[in-house]
Amino acid sequence: MSVVPQRTVRPPAPSSATSVRSGSSPSVSIRKIRGVSPQWREDLLGEVERLDIPTFVVWGDRDLILPATHLDAARARLPSARTHLFRDCGHMPQIECADEFHRMLVDFWSTAGAAAGDASADGGAGPAATRPAVAEAG
Repeated sequence: MSVVPQRTVRPPAPSSATSVRSGSSPSVSIRKIRGVSPQWREDLLGEVERLDIPTFVVWGDRDLILPATHLDAARARLPSARTHLFRDCGHMPQIECADEFHRMLVDFWSTAGAAAGDASADGGAGPAATRPAVAEAG
């Protein structure tokens, strides 16, 4: 899951990344990475939760990197976030389902931005703290 507010939260490099570079079986390494460390997920969700701004979390139902079951954890930690599970979509809904993603994002910004006081005369260029966050995992 990646977060796209005005700052980016970067996950620590997984320990299995070394095995991918060293030439071990990619399928073994992918299985280690795929589930994502529960601590990393909790840290990331905690960072997003602390932003205290409208948040939109998207996921693809065919994501092989971060399975869609992780969306449940995001929904539990971010109960006021808007969420969407894209059908027939993998890890990158913003690319794989670009038109639908764009429509949903524009709608989110127009409704969430107004709710956060971001629909001001400056055209939404207000302080970063009031801009909606978009969390993506595909």
